[in-house]
Amino acid sequence: YQRRVHGDVIIERKGIGSMEISCTTTNDGLEVETIAMYDEKDRKLVKEETAEADYQRDLRYQGPKVSDLEASIQDGISDYLTERGIDDVLSGFIQSYVKDYKEPDEYGRWLKIFHKIASE
Repeated sequence: YQRRVHGDVIIERKGIGSMEISCTTTNDGLEVETIAMYDEKDRKLVKEETAEADYQRDLRYQGPKVSDLEASIQDGISDYLTERGIDDVLSGFIQSYVKDYKEPDEYGRWLKIFHKIASE
């Protein structure tokens, strides 16, 4: 069955800015969806974990869909990410981790809670 795991990768360049790469791992590999850019003055917003920061990030331009870009640009993005270990190998690791560890653990937790609620 097709398991999709969504996540964001942040790459920072001190004094320049950051990019937030929205991607999904699938059984077929890594899919890069969008890349949001932040200049140096907004760099803090990228990693802030508050409801307000989430809201502010959602209001920003997230960049074009990578799949809509020219093939040469997509290839350049893929090469850039691969050089940093953000590739199909990482995607496979995440897929295996979720299948072998995360999902069984979460399912067991779900069953325990369900049992507690349903048995009262």
